[in-house]
Order: sequence, then structure tokens, then C-alpha cells
Amino acid sequence: MWDEIILTIVDVLLPAVLALLGALLAYAVIYVKQRTEAIKDERVRKMVNDALDRARVDIYEAVAYVAQTYVDDLKAAREDGKLTPEEKAEAFARAKAAFKARIGEAGLRQLAEIVGDLEEWLRTQIEAAVYDLGKAS
Repeated sequence: MWDEIILTIVDVLLPAVLALLGALLAYAVIYVKQRTEAIKDERVRKMVNDALDRARVDIYEAVAYVAQTYVDDLKAAREDGKLTPEEKAEAFARAKAAFKARIGEAGLRQLAEIVGDLEEWLRTQIEAAVYDLGKAS
């Protein structure tokens, strides 16, 4: 008699247990998939942030280099210590060229993929670096 009751209980519960096990396995697969995507996203995000950080450092170094090798002498030679618009444009062009030389073609391509309009991004970043370095001195 107990054998029959146990077999009846097993017959009733086995499909429910199997369904629950199937649902748990499906959830586990979805969870692992999501974690895999998150890890890929974290790697991509880290690569992008590292590239942007490197570019910003290189921009600051290029601007500092141009300030030391070009701008400081021009300012010292003037009573008002200011650059003409032409000299500012030349300083900007030199900083941009120094940055591009430092980062290289591969770095420029990677940066363009990240920021989109590379020329506009460079303009704003160089101007920000000039402002920051000017405030610091």
C-alpha cells in the first residue's frame, strides 16, 4: 500500500520537478549569456576609456611642448605678452601636429571610431588643454 502511494506521489511530482529543473536550466543559460555580454561590454568600455585617457594625456603633452618651444618665447618678446591671431593659429597647428605624431595613424583611426568627428574633438580638447595649462601657470 505505501509503495502505491509513493509511486503515485512520484508520478504526480516527477513532471513538476522536471519542469522546475528545466526552468532553472533555462534561467541559468540566460544568466550566463547576460554575464558574458556584460564582460564583453566591460572590456570594450575599458578599451575605449584607456584610448581616450591616452589621447588626453598626449594632447596635454603636445600643448605643453608647443607652449615651451614656441608660445613662451613669443609671449616674452611682447610687452603685452599676447599672441596675434596668426600666432595662435600656428600654435594650434603645431599642437595638433605634435599630437598626431605622438598617437600615430593607428591611434588616430581608433580615436576617430570612438569620437566620430576627430577634427572637432581635437579642436575642443586642444582648447581645453590650453585653458587648463594657462590657468595652472
